[in-house]
Amino acid sequence: MKENLIIFLPEFEKGIKNWELIIYSQKGEIIKKINGKGEVPKAIYWDLKKEKGDYLNVDEIYYAIFIAYDFLGNQTKILTPLFSFDGLIYQEKDKKSYYNKSGKNFSIGNW
Repeated sequence: MKENLIIFLPEFEKGIKNWELIIYSQKGEIIKKINGKGEVPKAIYWDLKKEKGDYLNVDEIYYAIFIAYDFLGNQTKILTPLFSFDGLIYQEKDKKSYYNKSGKNFSIGNW
């Protein structure tokens, strides 16, 4: 089981030179950038961590923009629906903890 994982499933035709998935906070701040060269993978995995390595805030709303460029330089943008999280499971030394919107932390023991 993988915790705190979002999978984006973009669908594009062949001929993509490079692509980028940019996740934003509701305030328009860039939270995470995931990019690649060549064809877009069938699935893009994200561990819910920000660029600096800390986890997202569960009380915020997020959105993403997927941008792809073809070999002629044409750009295609796709805006995702808004999304948020009810809670996060994270590793803390030898135990896993759960953090939810109410701000409560719960230890869930060893897995």
